[in-house]
Amino acid sequence: MATLGLLGWNWRNAWRPASANSDLRWALLLIAITFCSPHTNTHDLCLLLFAGVLIINCVAELDADFLFLRRTMITLVVLGYVLIWLWFMLNLAGMKVMAITVLFQLFAMIVLARSCWKLEQAQKLEPATFQ
Repeated sequence: MATLGLLGWNWRNAWRPASANSDLRWALLLIAITFCSPHTNTHDLCLLLFAGVLIINCVAELDADFLFLRRTMITLVVLGYVLIWLWFMLNLAGMKVMAITVLFQLFAMIVLARSCWKLEQAQKLEPATFQ
């Protein structure tokens, strides 16, 4: 329920597909899909590749004014892929470890939602109006 609330809060503003915020919203949605699905298989995690591409696309669109946000997004993508391989290698070695990738997805959703909020504040996007 918290994930649905986070998605609803994040998608509350007007739809602007040309903004960098749009890429972050879609990346958040893809991560939330794999996080909440009780039937996620290994091949379903390929959706996370698209989330990484969307985040990198957002970073490419941001100005130099958003240097901290750019660094945060790049670190998030790199850390995500490193953690997946680390978890895989630890499992191959026979070590029983908690699914650190699931914890990372939760962390990534919070960071992406906060980043979208910061972009909205900086760009002063007005809320959606329904007519």
